[in-house]
Amino acid sequence: RFIIDNLQALTVVMDRFIKDMRSKILSDNENKFGLMASHTEIVEALKKGDRRAARNALDIHFKYIEDYMDK
Repeated sequence: RFIIDNLQALTVVMDRFIKDMRSKILSDNENKFGLMASHTEIVEALKKGDRRAARNALDIHFKYIEDYMDK
């Protein structure tokens, strides 16, 4: 029960974090297509089983997050 309760609490925090970060990132219109492209690249790499491409796409995705973390 303890693990489930903590997972649910973490899920709520992550949902809010993702919503807030997405809003910050997309406040700059130039990021819209790049962020979507990184999501597409992650999915395509996973479909192909290409770990290196998936990792590269994740790096690009998390660069957006890092750039807006303190804004």
